[in-house]
Formats: sequence, C-alpha cells, structure tokens
Amino acid sequence: MKSVHMDVHALLDAGVIERRAAGFILPYDAVHVDFFLKAG
Repeated sequence: MKSVHMDVHALLDAGVIERRAAGFILPYDAVHVDFFLKAG
C-alpha cells in the first residue's frame, strides 16, 4: 500500500495524473512511456 501511495504522489507531482472530486484521472487520450530497467 505504501508503494502505491508513493507512486500516485510521484505521478501527481509530475503532472501525469490529476486529483478530482470523483478520484484520480489521466487527463490525456494516450500516454507514451519510454524507460530503461536494469536488474540490481
């Protein structure tokens, strides 16, 4: 649960999602995500 909370706040801070009265929304039609993952 703590990780989800931290992730949601990171997305809010980055402007990716918005908080509304009805909950959280993604205010875009589409999102392209490009990232690199490395073990260890």
